[in-house]
Amino acid sequence: THLGLPGDAITCLEAVLQIVPKEREALSLLLDLRLAADQYEEARVAAQRLVETAPTGEDRAQSLLTLGTIELRTDRIKEAAKALNAAVALSGPNGPAAVEYKKLLGDDEPWQRYADALSLHLTKLQSGEVRGDPKASYLALARIQYEVLTDVEGSTRTLRAGLEECKGDADVHRELAERLATAGMLDASLIEYQRIVAKTATDTLAWRGMAKALHGSGQTMAAGVACGPLVVLGEATEIEAGMARQRRLHPGWANPGSFSAAAMAALSATSDGWQEQRIRTLFTSLAEGLSKLYPPDFDSYGVSSRDKLSPREGHPLMATCERMAQTFGVDEYDVYIHASPTTDVVAELCVPVAIM
Repeated sequence: THLGLPGDAITCLEAVLQIVPKEREALSLLLDLRLAADQYEEARVAAQRLVETAPTGEDRAQSLLTLGTIELRTDRIKEAAKALNAAVALSGPNGPAAVEYKKLLGDDEPWQRYADALSLHLTKLQSGEVRGDPKASYLALARIQYEVLTDVEGSTRTLRAGLEECKGDADVHRELAERLATAGMLDASLIEYQRIVAKTATDTLAWRGMAKALHGSGQTMAAGVACGPLVVLGEATEIEAGMARQRRLHPGWANPGSFSAAAMAALSATSDGWQEQRIRTLFTSLAEGLSKLYPPDFDSYGVSSRDKLSPREGHPLMATCERMAQTFGVDEYDVYIHASPTTDVVAELCVPVAIM
């Protein structure tokens, strides 16, 4: 070819291929020469031979892409679609084959065939026929199923399979939660969002998705609660910060037992239950001596033990204290009202505990 004799070069290459029919380097050179000479029928034959002799899935995908491109140049749209579809089944949704193939999708080449190619690509990944990250294929397939094929159940099923195979990948998990929300399955969506933030509390995309799902269902107060972490993490927009400020606070209105000893023990920080038991035993032992280390100073409040409120008095503060005591699982306590100018509420470490 350097001598400007492409015809002679083609003759030489054909001679080589007579001796070694599967010599891919010779086939590639022959293909280039045929294309340069606009000999598309001969180029098609060379490309098909490259497909047949491809040693790996990646090589086969590249050869199919080349064949599909040649078919497009000669307006053989059906044949081009067939070659590109096979290339997508090998290379997935992010390669050049998918880019070219999607240009053909429509009435003559339905989107279902693209979805089938992606499904086949996932099967080939699982069998080891081709290499790659399955995450992109699961996401692409699920989006096509939902947005184009309107197959909500199929899209959700694909994402759940992807979540399992990708070992709980956050992107796939968020996509599943969002898909459930847009499909109107709010409760299922919230469960998935809660699982995400339980695993990674700083996942701002999950908190934002949760807030969006709640707000879209008309639960504006709950959406404001979901925006709270975004404010704390410094990622809230002006609208999200405003939603967080709208929620009303209700001090002391937690459910009974929310902070009891049993509830706190359930918030395990380690899988070593025996270690936690030893820590609880240590703190229980310390509690017995705290009143001696830090004795209550009733004189500083200007009260004595005789000034404690009696439940029989019906004082309105007792109702609040009782509600909060139930929250923390405290059975016995005393309440004192003092004349100190401070507005702090203090727990004095005596037996029973004294609320000042």
